[in-house]
Amino acid sequence: MTTTMDDVEQQRQAPGRRGINRAMQGESVNFSDYLSAQRNFKSQRLLQRRTSVRNLNVPSIIEEEETEEAAYSSPHSSRQLHRLRSAEWNDIFDNLGDIDENGQFHDENDHLKPFYSPPVQRQRWGEDQVLPHVNWGDLFFDLFYVGMAYNLGVMLKSSMNNEHWLRGIIYFVGVFGSLWTSWEIAMQYESRYMIFDYSHRLFEVIRFLFISTAILHITPIEFMSDTSSVECLTVTVSIFMESIMHLILSCELYYKAKGDRESIKNHTIDNVYMRLLPMSVVYLAAAIIAIVLFVQSKTNSDSKYYGRLLASTEYYGSSAATPIWKLSDLPFTLLAGYYLLSLVTTALARLQQYKTMDI
Repeated sequence: MTTTMDDVEQQRQAPGRRGINRAMQGESVNFSDYLSAQRNFKSQRLLQRRTSVRNLNVPSIIEEEETEEAAYSSPHSSRQLHRLRSAEWNDIFDNLGDIDENGQFHDENDHLKPFYSPPVQRQRWGEDQVLPHVNWGDLFFDLFYVGMAYNLGVMLKSSMNNEHWLRGIIYFVGVFGSLWTSWEIAMQYESRYMIFDYSHRLFEVIRFLFISTAILHITPIEFMSDTSSVECLTVTVSIFMESIMHLILSCELYYKAKGDRESIKNHTIDNVYMRLLPMSVVYLAAAIIAIVLFVQSKTNSDSKYYGRLLASTEYYGSSAATPIWKLSDLPFTLLAGYYLLSLVTTALARLQQYKTMDI
């Protein structure tokens, strides 16, 4: 009995297919079925790309409808554009060799990563979703947000009194919203593009230096609201610098990213003008206000001073009554206001897309 390559491929994919069939029939499936299906999708796509690149001849395809000269002197038909884009897409992954959607090599040989390589679009519209690979770096950097949650809890707990309750809510929403937005933007970037060089890894480390600096200076509300303290200044400046790094990545996508260039450019322009640029302007305004307040506090001898004795949870300093809102709260008020406004505008945009079925 002869076993063909197609039979071997079908036997290898059988576990994942059985899980999909059970899911379509309403039966319960487990996580191992999902992982098997994901592995099959990756293998199928890699095999299709290798086969299509070896057998595809772009000029001969164009000549099926018209000559090569006429094809490039007149507008392409939709059929030609689809073939050209598919060929260009497959050429990209053919040049990458054995690298998959996660930037990982399929063989066990040692490979040298380049210092810089443009980001590559993970997949085209309508293709099966592939579960991205989670490496140790992703898990390590996620721990920074655990520290953020802890420090925000300490800050919120310190505001549970009649003087600081509103201030605690504003500061919590402003800091949490800004750091959550940075995480969301980073996840959207990684879900659309893959990188496999050292320069982007170094860029990510620098970006997390700004995030960790902001998280480190999330302190009790007495320090955060004191203009003579560096907490407000450091948090706002770090958040602003981190947003600039997202703008830099967007510029790289617009000019250098590999994949469907037209879609990448359109999406990047919309993302910059509708989200990243307004966000950076608000963060810049908050940072400038924090800097001005900090400089002015150094020339004001009446500024309050707080301290904490060693091994003590009580803070000492001025006991004068604090207003429910003051000018020093303006930087974090801007951050909180922008985050809430972005939630409202995003919800309205999604509602409009749902009504027009443009999703």
